Amino acid sequence: MGLSKHIKRLIASGYITATDVIQSHTRAKLSESEYNVLKKVSKETNFPLEDLIIAYGIESTYGTHPNMNKEGYNRKTAKIGPFQFGLDEAKKYGTSDKGREDLYESAKAYTNLIKDRKITELETELKTAKEQKQMEATRTTAMSALS
Repeated sequence: MGLSKHIKRLIASGYITATDVIQSHTRAKLSESEYNVLKKVSKETNFPLEDLIIAYGIESTYGTHPNMNKEGYNRKTAKIGPFQFGLDEAKKYGTSDKGREDLYESAKAYTNLIKDRKITELETELKTAKEQKQMEATRTTAMSALS
């Protein structure tokens, strides 16, 4: 299995480890119905299926983690469901409080979250490049003035 750029980026950033990825594939098996749900989301959102499967395994051990939707948590502050969304985060990325517990809804929200992060990364890279270009222009002007 080859890792996508997204999963490699998560490993590089320290958000997950390579061990997390390996363990997510050995702890539990994905059921056929779960696979079909994730495949549907992948097609609808043009998001890599493998990334969804890996994230589902890491976030909730393929929906088998005993605390995934544990009763008694404060629903307003707890991160729950297959992709571990807090309430505000769930709403921001297109699902509801109850949608956090639904594989289809939370997987779609997860793809929106990752797309948003990629946009933010690109904006940061563009801003940095723009600032570097401005610094170079200032440096060139200063050097010309000293000559």
